[in-house]
Amino acid sequence: MVPPHGVECKVLNEKSHDGIVWKILPLNETQFVTCSNDKKISIWANNREKPLSTIDVNTPINSICACYVEDEPAFLIAGTFNGGVGLVDLKKEKLVTLKDKRHQSYVSSVCTLSTFDDKIFCSISADSVVVW
Repeated sequence: MVPPHGVECKVLNEKSHDGIVWKILPLNETQFVTCSNDKKISIWANNREKPLSTIDVNTPINSICACYVEDEPAFLIAGTFNGGVGLVDLKKEKLVTLKDKRHQSYVSSVCTLSTFDDKIFCSISADSVVVW
């Protein structure tokens, strides 16, 4: 497909989510992830029409950021609709930790504040900013 501005694009027809996709995040030059309120995170390759894998995290996710170890994406920090934050291991393809609910409303954004070795990240919602 060539849109009016002349840049080629590929339409991914595979429906890997059953709900609203809240975030798309590049992992590296060839992969990206999506998260949704259907409780799933999908990992995609730029050259494939189907996801490489889909991780069921058992809670609606609306925000994600990547944590890198030695320049490779190793974990995702996932903000939830119930005010919690989860840690998803990309190698194991599963949720390994769900931090206590520290927000009264949904987590609208998460980010790392330093290298993952320092394990510092931040989550924000309508009611507060939390540094973990």
